[in-house]
Amino acid sequence: MNILFLSSGRGKVCGFNSRRPLHVLFAAVVVGLLMAGSGYLGYTLKPGQDTHELLAEWRADIVAQQQKLEQLRERANADVDAMSSRIGLLQANVMRLN
Repeated sequence: MNILFLSSGRGKVCGFNSRRPLHVLFAAVVVGLLMAGSGYLGYTLKPGQDTHELLAEWRADIVAQQQKLEQLRERANADVDAMSSRIGLLQANVMRLN
């Protein structure tokens, strides 16, 4: 298999022939270096202690927000219950007037 590379600056055509051992070796070295480089970057950019502390802080914030949301739901349910009892009283008054 031949892969051709065109150069716009020089006007030359370069090719990669998969039947030539030197070309295959060069491709294997390039792929190996890319994999080794990405592995090294992944190792050096691993999360540190600061990240764990930040995650713990976020989890605490989420728990606080969930508790506040639950309180708001309870208050909203209490308001709905109060409104429904008032509507019931109004309906009873309307029925008496008719």
